[in-house]
Amino acid sequence: MEHLIEANYIVDLKSVGSQDRLLTFTGNAGDKIYIGSSPKRCQTHFEVLCGLCKPDVGEVKLAGTNPYALSPSEGAAFRRDTIGAIPLGGGLIPELRMIDQIALPMQLAGYENSVILEEVRSLTSELLPLHSLYNTPGRCTVRKQAHAAILRAMIRKPKVLVANSFLDDMTDLDTDVLWRVLLGLCPEHCVLIYLSGAPAPEQVSWTQEIRI
Repeated sequence: MEHLIEANYIVDLKSVGSQDRLLTFTGNAGDKIYIGSSPKRCQTHFEVLCGLCKPDVGEVKLAGTNPYALSPSEGAAFRRDTIGAIPLGGGLIPELRMIDQIALPMQLAGYENSVILEEVRSLTSELLPLHSLYNTPGRCTVRKQAHAAILRAMIRKPKVLVANSFLDDMTDLDTDVLWRVLLGLCPEHCVLIYLSGAPAPEQVSWTQEIRI
């Protein structure tokens, strides 16, 4: 069986003790994988696992493909089709309305506006009031901003979802609500990878817990 993700690599090779930082794991549909590390390394692993940064040694395969072997244009198209990413802080663009934040992956993939609008409305109907969709992030609550980051990552129904610590600084109530939202939207065919310097969230039944 082909794994949705196969990782066997080292980053930060020049650092002392780098041999202890070999990250090796596989993930299949429905798996939920927690990777605990320092904030700096979480960011590096996030970039590697999203196909944005080549590791010093080894490789990552996503849905059977080595993203680093692709041309820049092929790599960008592959990431759009395969990976959902939630960076540290959510990664929302301050100038864009919430509806445009969520729609961005479909716009970049060339979908027609009518198709995009229908999908956005379907996803947001129970999570974001209509008026919130036409506000910029600065006019929305932290929870609504997190909703938008989750929805943007999930709108293309990715096979691999990678999130970097973006729920770590929420209140307990917001964290519980947002994990329910994220897990509810994460399809059975998707593998979830959560990177964090905090302990593994108790809201999730983790398939694997890795510390590196």
